[in-house]
Amino acid sequence: MNPPSTVSENNKRIAKNTLMLYVKMAFTTFVGIFATRVLLQALGADDYGLVTVIGGVVTMFAFLSGTMSASCSRFFNFELGQKNTERLKQTFNLTQLIYVGLVVVLLLLSETVGLWFLENKVVIPPERADAAFWFFQFSVVTFLLSTLSIPYSALIISHENIKTFAWITIFEAVARLGIIYLLSLSSFDKLSFYGALLMIIGVIHFSLNYLVCRLKYLESRFAFFWDKRRFIELLAFGGWNLWGAMSGLFTNVFINVLLNNYFGSAVNAARGVAQQVSGAITSFTTNFMTATNPQIIKYYAAGDLPQSHLLTMRASRIGFFLLFFFALPAWLLMPFVLGLWLEEVPDHTVWFTRLILIQVVIDALSYPLATQAQASGKIALYQSVVGGTLWLTLPLAWVLLKFFSAPPESVACAAIAISCVCLGLRLLLVRRCARLSIRAFVGKTILPACLAAGVAVIVPAWLAFSVMPTPSWTQFFVIGSVSVLCSVPAIAFLGLTRDERSAFTRIIRSRLKI
Repeated sequence: MNPPSTVSENNKRIAKNTLMLYVKMAFTTFVGIFATRVLLQALGADDYGLVTVIGGVVTMFAFLSGTMSASCSRFFNFELGQKNTERLKQTFNLTQLIYVGLVVVLLLLSETVGLWFLENKVVIPPERADAAFWFFQFSVVTFLLSTLSIPYSALIISHENIKTFAWITIFEAVARLGIIYLLSLSSFDKLSFYGALLMIIGVIHFSLNYLVCRLKYLESRFAFFWDKRRFIELLAFGGWNLWGAMSGLFTNVFINVLLNNYFGSAVNAARGVAQQVSGAITSFTTNFMTATNPQIIKYYAAGDLPQSHLLTMRASRIGFFLLFFFALPAWLLMPFVLGLWLEEVPDHTVWFTRLILIQVVIDALSYPLATQAQASGKIALYQSVVGGTLWLTLPLAWVLLKFFSAPPESVACAAIAISCVCLGLRLLLVRRCARLSIRAFVGKTILPACLAAGVAVIVPAWLAFSVMPTPSWTQFFVIGSVSVLCSVPAIAFLGLTRDERSAFTRIIRSRLKI
């Protein structure tokens, strides 16, 4: 059992790392929003839609690397939690071997299945076929480099060296903005040239992660190690994660292809913009979870289940509030925000974005549950059930489009319904694999989250839809201010415990030197 002083120090580290990630996020969000506007203007809606679809085809195999990323992060954190440096080094070396083999497999799949899919299932104007082919090839190389980077970035995060992780991400954001500027000056075909520039960034990103680990962490230096049992353990863990991660393939890539076939690439552009907006807002939660995940797993590895469970419930609730705080005004002001951001807003973008925001707010409650399941190591049943349920998003969306002639936004409604079902399933399964109480999670997380959100939304929603529904700067400032004024007290007094309010008050006073 960890003494109170250790728990306090860990909580301070989480707060410090979260703050650093928010600095990173604020910068990268600003750059990303500006870059999307310029990129959409430079490429046009059709080519931007092709970037969304082709990029999805390339990363349709990302579920493979994603599963191994979750596996190596879990095992790195677990060995650090048990303070077993030798096993950590052995695990890292085995992970490197696995990733080299994985890259070979991904290359073969990309150049066979992926290329066939691009040429036969994606609607591409004939005059853009060559440019699309080269963008695909450059994207494959970029994707493989990002796959090779995963063990190194996972090690950096497991050591909770968030400052270095943040600086690498900030560099990547600046570089992406720079290449869009070069794109506007270039006389080359913009789609294929954009792919080549992204590949160069991928090379630099991999090199930075590799050099940081090589210089700071001795366990990252390759020394051949083989243990059949450990190798199988890593692959088995990754294999079960594979089943769950394939949901990403269905819900992101194939839905893009489905929309492309039914409505054309312009709708893909609308969904791509919506995902950019929701991704920027979701980063408030994902950054917090990046700082929190190592501690959840380390507590579990040290045998301190009560503290691991407490941190899981707290992370779920606070992560939800961090996302809701920014999602509420964004949802209400979406027509104005998109009109201000983009010179020409693609059709369907407003409601695509609003519906995706609802989905990610629901999913925010689930992120720490997934981490708790990973910490237990007992993920076979969890991934089988949750992953299988997430697969249902695609057939449900297809039925809506084919048999009910539903609008494009209906695919987002299907995703919302599946997310609600999966939240309930995750609770049942995490109780089984990690002994987390459903009653405690509902009472300490879901009910306070729903109560605070329900109270906070009443007044700003009334203003947005009844009093000032027309987009304007007046609407922006009034509804934005009211959303903050309603959210802060609702979250503070209905969503946080007394101890959490006191802790936040101390942090604010220390920062303001009060």
